Amino acid sequence: MTASAIGDNLVKRNFLNVLAKLNRNFLVQRGLSLRDQLTSSQVMSEYIREQLLQENRSVWIAQREGRAKDGNDATQQGVLKMLAMAAGDQSLTDYFKTLKIVPISISYEYDPTDSLKMPQLLAQHRDEQYIKGKNEDFNTILSGILGQKKRIHLHAGDVIDTELDDIAATIENKNKQLQALAQVIDDSIIQNYKLWPTKYIAYDLINNTDTYSSHYTEQEKQLFIRRLEMRIDPSDPVSKEYFLAMYANPLVNKLKAEDK
Repeated sequence: MTASAIGDNLVKRNFLNVLAKLNRNFLVQRGLSLRDQLTSSQVMSEYIREQLLQENRSVWIAQREGRAKDGNDATQQGVLKMLAMAAGDQSLTDYFKTLKIVPISISYEYDPTDSLKMPQLLAQHRDEQYIKGKNEDFNTILSGILGQKKRIHLHAGDVIDTELDDIAATIENKNKQLQALAQVIDDSIIQNYKLWPTKYIAYDLINNTDTYSSHYTEQEKQLFIRRLEMRIDPSDPVSKEYFLAMYANPLVNKLKAEDK
């Protein structure tokens, strides 16, 4: 079995904690002081190294803390910095080659937690502090597991290898090396991300165009509009824009990547 990272905020309930352990999850501790966070990161880095290089076990870990709520998935350098803490005497790029990083793109046709993400997005829009509800994480997990996703696509990219040689040959600064590696991971995820009809529909709706009408049927469009009307207040232009952008941004990101 693989080992998988999971935030400790997601296993507050006892049965979820037990379930996580049965599935070989290891906890990423959140909300620690700077000193405790450093210690926790060191332990986690060494544990991941042990799983990969000694136990010959795959490790699944998100490329950022928390889920992207606006459809813009981006790798946090902090995650890569944590992984590099167990490098020892090896150079950063040589160590990452031994880890054999494989970017994974996961695409749902419908996001079962789309409406649950809206309060935080709207709070950010109003420049307000967002405070999670008592059972918010639990309800999100439940919706994510049981909610309607329709079609799902998982794509395993190529092992990142020669890209690390290029980074080592052209960049000396370690932080910039991590930044370059994060970009390599993001490029792979975006390139291999499956664009379902909902992404094209949202793009056309938010831009008031029919540019991508060949990628969906009228029935698919009406089903998506019905979902939007049921899950947010469609008369609120801000809510509507954020909801549509959540679905359209993966397409926007892919278009940007193609223009590079």
